[in-house]
Amino acid sequence: MSLKKIKVLITGASGLLGRQILDYLENKNLQLEKPVDNVENYVFECLGLCHSRAKNKLRPIDLNNFGQIDDLIQEFKPDVIIHAAAVRKVESVENDFEGALKLNKDATEHLAKIADQQKIFFIYISTDYVFDGKNAPYKPNDKPNPLNKYGLSKLNGEVVTSEVSNNHCIVRVPVLYGFTEPNNYGESAINVLIENVKKKAPIKVDHQQTRYPTHCLDVSRFLTSLIIKYFEIGSNQVKGIFHCSGLESFTKYEICCIMADLYDIKNDFIQPDLTTDFSLRPKNAQLDVTDSFSLLNFKPVMNFKPALKECLENFVQ
Repeated sequence: MSLKKIKVLITGASGLLGRQILDYLENKNLQLEKPVDNVENYVFECLGLCHSRAKNKLRPIDLNNFGQIDDLIQEFKPDVIIHAAAVRKVESVENDFEGALKLNKDATEHLAKIADQQKIFFIYISTDYVFDGKNAPYKPNDKPNPLNKYGLSKLNGEVVTSEVSNNHCIVRVPVLYGFTEPNNYGESAINVLIENVKKKAPIKVDHQQTRYPTHCLDVSRFLTSLIIKYFEIGSNQVKGIFHCSGLESFTKYEICCIMADLYDIKNDFIQPDLTTDFSLRPKNAQLDVTDSFSLLNFKPVMNFKPALKECLENFVQ
């Protein structure tokens, strides 16, 4: 049987999630090792876009240069656009909300609009931070109420996507971890905690906010499954908002203790902080994945502790 070819354009392809999406879609061995339904029947031709870290065949581009974007889409003719690029650091968005909106809202709107015009399946990556954390778990159609400007900027992206496109999915994810670039574990709010553990200096770490760390490989598998389902059963059933999340919950304090345990480091220098201010971050924004996982017959395969150790092996001596 001949394989069905799908062309996928990925924004933010130099980032933590974008690199993993690109790798999973192009790596048949990885697909065999961590499969999703019917992936063996497809081959994906990908073009990854980046802003500054142009390497490994990535195409540098300014997503706010709409003429350049239009020309590139006309040249590549994708069947799918995965929009993973974003300004995502909470403090950065608080300090420059208008600047963040240029990427998180304006570029999103243009990509969604041109995708709709050309009948391209558009996937917008959003966040659990669209919720205030007061009534978890949250279903896809629950009313958002972001506490910070980052969540608000991503919600704006969701709104414009819904307004200009009939051919889209919005995929919300929580805090991500995965294979960071060497010496750049700050790409992930999870991976970066290893710095606290390595220093072995007394530190207080939040022990109130509940997080659901999700491996970028599982998100990549979920997106692949979503694409396959879209082309198998059609846009009428694969549209709207989806949730993808790991199923294990931890506080940052618990994650630091896990890291210490993984490398036989005594954790008595790590103390739980019970004074966290939740004015800018939700206390528990757990995403309800029941319906999303059921439609795709999907389940995560990356168990947190062994997967975390594998991700950190570049950094712990």
